[in-house]
Amino acid sequence: MKRGILILFSIICLMMNSFSACSSEFNAKECIASNLDINTDSAQVNTVINSSRNFHGDGHTFISLGFADNPITDEIKQKENWKQLPLTDNLTSLVYGKENVYNGITNDDDELLIPQIENGYYYFENRHSDAKNRYGDSDVFDLVSYNYTIAIYDEDENILYFYSLDT
Repeated sequence: MKRGILILFSIICLMMNSFSACSSEFNAKECIASNLDINTDSAQVNTVINSSRNFHGDGHTFISLGFADNPITDEIKQKENWKQLPLTDNLTSLVYGKENVYNGITNDDDELLIPQIENGYYYFENRHSDAKNRYGDSDVFDLVSYNYTIAIYDEDENILYFYSLDT
């Protein structure tokens, strides 16, 4: 009897904990800081689109942060997995679309969320368990699902665009 009550109490505690975690407010600056290891203290949040993650973790997050008062170019240059633009062909297809393959990073109205950027840096992480290279994009269209993070920093406008997708 005591064991049954203990098990029931444990289940109730776990359920309450999971409900409170799901209802916690999304913090865009913390998301960027933890995913990209970028100091976001001086950033201004421009845009946040965060789909509700389901039980399996599927969903997407788009964030745009402005760094007008404190550009982060020097910080990005020191990071190992950031590269200078232009994007590779595969990443260009992911961000801006590729006919009959992928629509690109768009909002609900099918408008691109990231403008064409000439000067800046990008970060790509393929989080798919079968990816050949975690920070490479060579097999991104060959996998059965998309699990990646891409960030593009516009050096001219001092805007960081972040997108994470799990399907």
